[in-house]
Amino acid sequence: MTADELEIRCGEWDATNRGFEEPLPHQIRTGKRMVLHPDFNSRTKYNNFGLIFVNENFRPEPHVHPVCLPSPDHQEDWSSCVGNGWGRVDIGESYATVLKKVNLPLVNFDSCESRLKSTALGRFFKLHKSFICAGGEVGEDLCESDGGGPLTCKSERDGSLYQLGITSLGYGCNLAVPALYADVQKAACWIDEQVSCNLEQEFEEFETFRTSSYFGFDSCPKTCRR
Repeated sequence: MTADELEIRCGEWDATNRGFEEPLPHQIRTGKRMVLHPDFNSRTKYNNFGLIFVNENFRPEPHVHPVCLPSPDHQEDWSSCVGNGWGRVDIGESYATVLKKVNLPLVNFDSCESRLKSTALGRFFKLHKSFICAGGEVGEDLCESDGGGPLTCKSERDGSLYQLGITSLGYGCNLAVPALYADVQKAACWIDEQVSCNLEQEFEEFETFRTSSYFGFDSCPKTCRR
């Protein structure tokens, strides 16, 4: 599949009515370019990151607004995390028609690995460093086909929402086992490089894009490849 075959929607809520009865209409754009993380593994879902550049910017609306990208060195105790998706409510059940919103606590990396070892994954299981964990509370979980959805957390410092994860893998649904999310903070420099270099390609006359970081991440090197 190529980028121009993709339809990207923002502001979608009820997937059954195609937006005609929603309080606020969703917006549709087509893809112009897409790129996968160079270390992505489709079997294990390691480094499960991808970007799609659209043919036209989305318009800011009350229900269409970007979340923040955490910098590589952003540190704080996150709280009030939420996962979203239209996947199944539970294994064997139907898909959600209205966008799900599930409150999910973050789980410490070592604690998550230990809890996963107690499952059928076994005591030799090693959690890959490209993941973070969230959930693990019975009845509060995302499920099948929610993959690719966002895990956003509220900053206690400024109240902004940051996307910390991308739904990737889970051991069952609604069990007392944390699920795995691609750690967006680990890919922040790669994302910044791709966005900065994409702007350089579109606006070659502006030399500033050759040395600057789009997101202002001073710790991220930027090397655009022609």
